[in-house]
Amino acid sequence: VFWVPTFYPMTDFIFAIIVEELGFIGGVFIIVLFILLFYYGILIAIKAKSLFQTYLASGIILSIFIQFFINIGVVIGLLPVTGVTLPFLSYGGSSLIMNFIMMGILANISKSEDWKNFWYFILRYCSNSLKLYYYVIIFLRRCYKCI
Repeated sequence: VFWVPTFYPMTDFIFAIIVEELGFIGGVFIIVLFILLFYYGILIAIKAKSLFQTYLASGIILSIFIQFFINIGVVIGLLPVTGVTLPFLSYGGSSLIMNFIMMGILANISKSEDWKNFWYFILRYCSNSLKLYYYVIIFLRRCYKCI
């Protein structure tokens, strides 16, 4: 990575350093983690009890995902250097604190939902195999008994 500025490596260009140190697999792993975060954030927004919680959860998850895409675009050279940090990984202190506050609000919104009924719905209407449906439901029931 010869074109990374010397005064940015631990702040805005942390994804370039991660990919340099961990390789392609490490970069794909970071991208998959952010995609999973986006997916579960959208699920939380869909299952929120009020319209305000839906808008708040979607705004939180979209702001984190937009920061992620802008930072990745800057690192791979598609966008100009903007100073947007990579959420949860870059050095910026105030950005990290705000991201953690947003994730706390998102966790509070998800706590008020009924996830057990949600997974029953997803598995009932999206699963092609009744055997898989049965085993997943048994697994979920055992997990909820342990909690």
